Amino acid sequence: MAEVTFYHQERVDGGRRSGVTVDGTPVLHGFVPGTNEYDPALEWYADVTLATANPPTQANGLTWLNSHAPEIRQSLTEAADCLSVGIDASSMPAEFQRFDAGGRPIRVTVSAMRRLTGRHVGEKLRQLAEMDWAQLFPALTPQG
Repeated sequence: MAEVTFYHQERVDGGRRSGVTVDGTPVLHGFVPGTNEYDPALEWYADVTLATANPPTQANGLTWLNSHAPEIRQSLTEAADCLSVGIDASSMPAEFQRFDAGGRPIRVTVSAMRRLTGRHVGEKLRQLAEMDWAQLFPALTPQG
């Protein structure tokens, strides 16, 4: 079984970095630059990690992500529900675990670097779960 992690990071300057790793090796990566004054410091991040016998490759990373979107989105939504009033600095990073239909664990790890962001991290997780993920990987998405 390979350990696959979908990650999403948001920076102070509004930039977003997302991707997928397999056992720590990147297979999918996207970066959307921020619009504010350059500041690469992280504001918050979320990782969703699951075990699979059929991990993605660089050739099919986006297809794999889209096929596993329901379980990843559900995991993000459940974590958002738990963090609906925020996250306390003493409990970061926060981890949540659920199980997929096959009984395999899915782990969500969330952290916010600033107190104010921590208060709204549940909303941010919910927005990520509802987002069209093609927006996270613009270089890989055909423009129509």
